[in-house]
Amino acid sequence: MCTHGVNYSQLKVSIHQLIEQGKLYERSLEQWEHVTEPLGSELLSEELKKAQKGIAEAVSSLEDILGEVNRLSREESVTISSE
Repeated sequence: MCTHGVNYSQLKVSIHQLIEQGKLYERSLEQWEHVTEPLGSELLSEELKKAQKGIAEAVSSLEDILGEVNRLSREESVTISSE
């Protein structure tokens, strides 16, 4: 169902997919941090941690956005949780 030109179901699915992609990136960066640790590069380690933090913040924001979209569309039959 569309409200003011917004298809809530499509929006929810899209946001959920972005959350899942973000979590995948977080796991991948963690793995790369462990793999590259023996290289001893402090800069590389810091940058990987910075990237992980940025993605974690983005995922958190997307989860908040999904919560608000769910709140706005309570009459809709589709509710997607990122958990």
